[in-house]
Amino acid sequence: MRFSASMIKTWMDCPQQAKFKSVLKLPEARHAKTSYGTCVHDALELYNNSGNVEAAVARFKDTWEDPSILRAEVDIWPQNTSWGELRERGIKSILKYHEDNKWATRTIVANEHKFLVPFGEHTLSGFVDNIEITGSGANKTLEIIDFKTSSYTPSHLELRMNIQFTIYMYASYQPEFWADIPNGMELFEKLKDAPRRGTWYSLWNHKRTDVGPRNELDMERLYRAMVEIERALKHEVFVPNIKGDSCMWCSYTNLCPATIPLAQEVEIAKRERITGN
Repeated sequence: MRFSASMIKTWMDCPQQAKFKSVLKLPEARHAKTSYGTCVHDALELYNNSGNVEAAVARFKDTWEDPSILRAEVDIWPQNTSWGELRERGIKSILKYHEDNKWATRTIVANEHKFLVPFGEHTLSGFVDNIEITGSGANKTLEIIDFKTSSYTPSHLELRMNIQFTIYMYASYQPEFWADIPNGMELFEKLKDAPRRGTWYSLWNHKRTDVGPRNELDMERLYRAMVEIERALKHEVFVPNIKGDSCMWCSYTNLCPATIPLAQEVEIAKRERITGN
């Protein structure tokens, strides 16, 4: 069976949401900050490929002015979120990223890298925002970076248990991960024994956080999650994870058996948070 990193994450957040999103493939409403994140990621990909910060800022301005360029049109504007505020924050984030990295000793390996690797009898797929080599000589490290545009800061334990990073770091040790990267197999041979560092890169507060190491126990945990997901799909069991903070922003509250009895209250709360009334 094929598993994607985002599908496993969604499943762990809420199996019922995973059913709507990954099994039934129902469309989702796009929040302003999701669209914002798409535009910033796109601009940073341009910057990391070219080193041209002016072009990256211009690209962000263009896509934020017209999100349809990236198919990132906004459906919902959360409370206290304005177009102008996010525009200014996006520009500042790109400029700050440039300042933090323009003198860094690093080699960009890939941006927005799509991969598909074997995992036992299954396959794992995903996208890595940025892969780079830091250090030199015997001190080279392969850094796997996930850009985050939200203001949320996870705890150390949350990052240590983050299953998406477990997938990324596992995948980086597989030759298939390198197949579509220029000189990928040569790099794979050079770096297969190099240490990996997963980095949660907050573009909100410009902080890099090491997510911690991964070991065989983490791989066993990932495997167990995949087995349970496969079993649930086989028996069509999708137990909703009822949490006010996540249900409030779920795109499927009008379909979910956990929220239908409260659908009117949830919709009123959503409107209040969006309009501020």
